[in-house]
Amino acid sequence: MIKPTIPPPKEALLKTLYYPYMIYHVRVIVRRALGKPSYLHGFVIVDLTRAMVLLADSFPQTFKIQVSEESILPERIDESRATYLAKKKMTYVAMRKYKIFLPPKVEIERSKKVYKQYWVVNLKGKIYVVDSLTGDAELVE
Repeated sequence: MIKPTIPPPKEALLKTLYYPYMIYHVRVIVRRALGKPSYLHGFVIVDLTRAMVLLADSFPQTFKIQVSEESILPERIDESRATYLAKKKMTYVAMRKYKIFLPPKVEIERSKKVYKQYWVVNLKGKIYVVDSLTGDAELVE
């Protein structure tokens, strides 16, 4: 689980949800027509529920906990598809940064399946979903 940056709410907490992600540290080797190859490192997060791919600044701090299966949201893509999407994203980043004549070599240096925590809370008779990293709350209708 990704370490939360804000403390969980005490009184208003109804339940906790865990959202699945794959996080990759990817290295791209760009072979140049002349000269030495260039190296590009990046961190890619793949949302396993919506198949969205995002770039990250670093690998997040994580820790292990035991949770029930009911509180984990279902995954719609598997890890092999997530790896493909991460490599595709970093290839796109490399193509935007360098002029590429030969296809780049993409390597996964590190990968980890993590869960982001969300809290479902009841505030003043309304139900909100609160992000454990940003503290953003969204009203559930």
